[in-house]
Amino acid sequence: MRISHPFLPVLGFLLLSAPALAGDVYHRTVTQQGGAGALAMGEPGAPVNSSAKILVDGKKYRVELEADPAAAQTHQVVISQDGGEHATALNLENHTYFPIKTDASKPTSLLFGLLPLPFAKKSVSHITFDTVDATAPETAAGTSVRRHEIRLSYDIAIVMGTPPGVPASPRSRPETIRGKVKVDAIYWMSEGKTPDAPRLFRPEMRTGFPEIDTRLAAALTALPGMAIKQQVTISTEGDQGTMPRTSVHTEVLEHLGTQEMKASLFEVPGGFRMQEPEMSMPGLRMVPPG
Repeated sequence: MRISHPFLPVLGFLLLSAPALAGDVYHRTVTQQGGAGALAMGEPGAPVNSSAKILVDGKKYRVELEADPAAAQTHQVVISQDGGEHATALNLENHTYFPIKTDASKPTSLLFGLLPLPFAKKSVSHITFDTVDATAPETAAGTSVRRHEIRLSYDIAIVMGTPPGVPASPRSRPETIRGKVKVDAIYWMSEGKTPDAPRLFRPEMRTGFPEIDTRLAAALTALPGMAIKQQVTISTEGDQGTMPRTSVHTEVLEHLGTQEMKASLFEVPGGFRMQEPEMSMPGLRMVPPG
C-alpha cells in the first residue's frame, strides 16, 4: 500500500525553488614586466597585463579570464570544486574542456635558473634567506593588510655538457657559467583565516632547487590570511656574456562583493567534450612569472 506524506510535495517545491547560495566575487589583475619571456619576444620593456573575474563559493571557484586580443587563449574559464587540487579549463567557443596539469617540481620563473637550459647541470651556493614582517597595518585594494617580505639571493653554477643524443667529441670539455640570482618578494596579506581555495589566494614561488624551496615553502605557509597584493622582483647576472635581467611580477586582488551562485557555475556544461589543447600554460596563473 502506498502512503503519501502531505509535506513531501511542499518539500520538493522548496528544494526546487531554493535560491542559490551567495559567494564572493573578486577581480584579479596581473602585470609582468621583463623576464625571460619578454626578452624572448624581443620586448624587454613591454609589460604584459591580464585580468580575470573570480567567483568563489567555499572550496569551489570559477576564474573567468578577460579577453586578450594579443594572446592566443586555449580557454576562457577555469573551474575547481576542491580548492584547486584539481582544475578544469573550459573553452566556451568550441564547447571543449581539459584538465589542467600542474608540476609542483618546476620553478615558477625561468630566471631562478639564470638561463633556460634544461639539460645543463645546475647547482647553488652561498644562499642567503631573510624574512621581514611589518608591524603596522597598511591598506591595499581597499583592504586592511600587513606587509611581509622575503629576501633571497644565491650563487648559481651551470655546467654545460654535451646535450643528450649528441655524440661527445673527444676534445670537448664542459663549460661552466656562473651567476647570481636575487629575489625580493613582497606580500600584502589580509588578516584572518586561510582561504578555502589556497591555490588561488596564497602566494606560490619555487626555484627548482630543494635546498631553497624547503625554506620558501615554510615561509610562505607561515603567511597569514590571503594575498591581496604580491610583487616579486627577480634579478640575475652572470659571466660568459650572460645578459643581466630583471623581472617584476605584480598581482592585485580586489573584493567586489557577493552574489548568488548556482552549482552549475562550477561544473562542466552539458554537451562539452574533452579535448587537449595543442599548447597550454600549466597552472592557474594568467601570465607566466618571468
